[in-house]
Amino acid sequence: MLSFDAVLMSDAQSEPWGGQTCYESNPYDAAPETGVTRHYNFTLSRQVINIDGYDNLAILVNDLFPGPLIEANWGDWIDVDVTKHLDEGSTLHWHGFKQTGTPWYDGSPGIGQCPIVPGKTLKYRFRAEQYGHYSAQYADDAVGPIVIYGPKSADYDHDLGPVMLSDYYDRPYFGPVADATGTSEDFDVYVPASDNNFINGRPSYAYNGSLTGTHSSACDPSEIDTGLETFRFKSGKSDRLRLINSGAAAFQYFSIDEHVLEVIAVDFTPIKPYNTTVLPLGIGQRANVLIHGSQAPDAAYWMRATVGTNCSRGSVNETKAMVYYDQAPQDARPTSQPYYIPNTWCTDVPLDKTIPLYPKLRELEVPGSIQQTCRDWQAYSEGNVVEQSDAGL
Repeated sequence: MLSFDAVLMSDAQSEPWGGQTCYESNPYDAAPETGVTRHYNFTLSRQVINIDGYDNLAILVNDLFPGPLIEANWGDWIDVDVTKHLDEGSTLHWHGFKQTGTPWYDGSPGIGQCPIVPGKTLKYRFRAEQYGHYSAQYADDAVGPIVIYGPKSADYDHDLGPVMLSDYYDRPYFGPVADATGTSEDFDVYVPASDNNFINGRPSYAYNGSLTGTHSSACDPSEIDTGLETFRFKSGKSDRLRLINSGAAAFQYFSIDEHVLEVIAVDFTPIKPYNTTVLPLGIGQRANVLIHGSQAPDAAYWMRATVGTNCSRGSVNETKAMVYYDQAPQDARPTSQPYYIPNTWCTDVPLDKTIPLYPKLRELEVPGSIQQTCRDWQAYSEGNVVEQSDAGL
């Protein structure tokens, strides 16, 4: 497990946002001028990986899956030099960033920029205008977390960092994307069927070797190289988890057996805390939760990412990670039971539960509900298809 701090202190002896708080500062436009730039170097390449017992030709960032973590303080600038060793057109999208003054670095291919030329390097430069966490995400494994540290909205003892929930495909992304953006009205066509479900890039079901490619056998950590993801809690302490649905198509429900989640932020907005046992997360959605370790020091429990089957499809509809308290033996196997998840249409948390801490954000008018009416973004009644193979287009 990576360790995380509330602020990157290597460049400052105090918090760079000074006396700014979640209650008095607008998280959207009050970023401090830190004078700091964080530098990262990324290389994109295709490699065969075997995460769940099935060889998959994946796009990797710096040979890693998930990709490397980006960290910065609120107000910092972030420079990422991206070198592409791929034949197909590609960009990196920094999901959740406003890109004020830098829209050409948003990474939307054919909209904000042309694809990166094969063998060349492009420098992305943008500012951490909001604080929270994000993910650059896509269906062929080029995905990684970003954490922006800012004023704390609640007290806790440890920050356990990103928890990435994602569907997974043992086939190239071209087919699922074509199905999802096509004209078929058949649910079994326009909703791609994933082959597995991961927590931080690790499955709890392994490929059974059949020609059908179904993932039907529960795996022991020793059966595949990655094993199950594990988390360590301390009895009597509070831990922060930064949840991200970093998948391509699956709606996820997050839960930890016999634990209550205290939600303190959603989509880089600190909110009035509320409690729940199961938290829904749409594609690209983020949430910060606190876990108050009220269980016995030698206890072990299951953490679960459950796919919403009314709006998503997959061979594996749930994956698990192991939660150990500080005195639990390493070979302990949780026997905890899951919370009930209603079999309803995949919906977000009601807006009356996600009340921003910053008062002026509460005055914004928001729709009572949002209805998806199309899958193909159009301009002047025509769809936009970019020729990704021509990087100079």
